[in-house]
This record gives sequence, structure tokens and C-alpha cells, in this order.
Amino acid sequence: MHAHAIDAHRHGLKHLADQMRDQEQAYIDANEWPSYGRETIPDFAYWEPVTYCIFNWFAISLTSYLRLIAVVDLTQQRRWGLHDLVSNSDEVEEFCRGYVEGVVPAVHKWRNKVAAHPAATAPLSATKKRPAESLGTILQSFSCPVSRTAGYFEVGSGVWRIDGQVADLLPWSVTATYEKLTPRFWPDASLRPHRHRPGSEPLDEPNSYYREIRLRG
Repeated sequence: MHAHAIDAHRHGLKHLADQMRDQEQAYIDANEWPSYGRETIPDFAYWEPVTYCIFNWFAISLTSYLRLIAVVDLTQQRRWGLHDLVSNSDEVEEFCRGYVEGVVPAVHKWRNKVAAHPAATAPLSATKKRPAESLGTILQSFSCPVSRTAGYFEVGSGVWRIDGQVADLLPWSVTATYEKLTPRFWPDASLRPHRHRPGSEPLDEPNSYYREIRLRG
């Protein structure tokens, strides 16, 4: 009865995805070549700071949305009330975390190591209960170029390696993720598709960038 935040996050996620799609479309319209490859824009956050921040806002909101979905599911399964959430806090945390990791593992990792707070600001937990972050992850947490992959904006597509230590962040796209989750969570709120010039559409075939990013989501 009180889970209005679920709807609030749903509308917020659509708004962020729409904003990202507008920027993707603007880049498609401004370029003469077809959108079938991948190009990395190292200084994207300098030229498009708000669009870059949408990745972080989307990751935080999507994680919150999915955790709320998970806790509703859990309380219905267990027939729990509010007090039961506190007395079973470990089970609640494990269930919610596992649900998000199962649905959007790349977004969940980005949320934890970039969006909520950059890994560079917490390279080792104060309790020492987890290992130190790799140097690659620490650098990538605050220095993240954006790529255009088959017309989609994407983060995490590069492999960062410092002194042999590789970043463990995974590639993901706001709009591809939203599109992949649409049939499951919000079938009545789909994104408008990219508009490509006739003959310039990305190729939807095996081993293409378009197929890669659509399957990854």
C-alpha cells in the first residue's frame, strides 16, 4: 500500500532513458557515416556532462527500483510485515542484492563502484572485509570515457589495465538496458527507436556491434 516509490522510480527511469535517447539521436543526425561500429569519446564527460551523469543516475535509480521489486516479492512469499524486515535483515539484504545482480549485473557493479561513490574514494573498506579494488577499477571509477556502439551510448566497453591489474567493470548502455527490460517491467512505456538514414542502419547480424549491445542490454 505504501510502495509508491516503485512507480516513482519507474517514471524516473523512463525520463532518463528518454533523455539519453535524445542525445543518441542527436549524434546519429550529426554524423554522416552509418552507425554500425564503435567509437570511444575519451572527453565525452567534458562536452556532455549531464548526459554522462545520466549513467550514474540511471544506475542508482534502477538498482533502487529492482530492490523494491525484490522486497515486495520476498515479503509476499514470507507473509512478512514491516517488523519482519528488521528481524530478518540479512536475508532481506541477500535476496535484494541477488535479485539485482541477476537482472542487471553490469549496472549493479557500476552503481557500486562508480555511481554511488567512485572506487577511488573507497579503495579498501574500513572493515577490511573485502579486498582492495584493482588499480584499473580505481582509475576507471573517475575517468570513464563513453563509447558510441551501433548508435547507443555505452560505458565500460574499454578494458582498463594498470600495472597488470584489470578493471572489473562491465560494459552497459542506458537505453539498451531499458529496452531489454521493457517487456518484463514496463511494456506500456517503450522507448522510441533510433532513426537512421535509409541504408545507414546498423546491421543486425551475428558478431555485429548492434547484436552485441542489444543482447547485452
